[in-house]
Amino acid sequence: MLYLRYFTQLGTLILILASIACGVPKITEENYQRIQTGMTMAEVTAILGEPTDSKSAGIGDLSATTANWKGEITIHLQFLNGKVRLKSMNTPLTLPTTENGKPLKQN
Repeated sequence: MLYLRYFTQLGTLILILASIACGVPKITEENYQRIQTGMTMAEVTAILGEPTDSKSAGIGDLSATTANWKGEITIHLQFLNGKVRLKSMNTPLTLPTTENGKPLKQN
C-alpha cells in the first residue's frame, strides 16, 4: 500500500513537471525584455529555447550569428563574437474591428 501511494505521488509530480515544461510558451514579450546586450547564446537559449532558425558567418577573428524565435511573436537577435549585440521583436498586426468582431471597412 505504501508503494502504491509513493508511485501515485511520483507519477503526479512527473505529470505536473511535464505540463509545466511543455505548456509554458517561452517566446513572449516578457522573455524578450529579459534578453540583454552581452548575453551569450547559451543564456538566451535558457530563456527562449532553441531558435527556430539561425545563420552564422565569420571572417578572421569575427563571428556573427542571426537567430530568430517564432511563436505568437517573432524575436530577432544578432550576436557578434557569441554575444547579443542587437535585438528586435515583431508582434502580430491587430486590425481594428467592429463591436461584433468583424474587420472595419477601409475607404
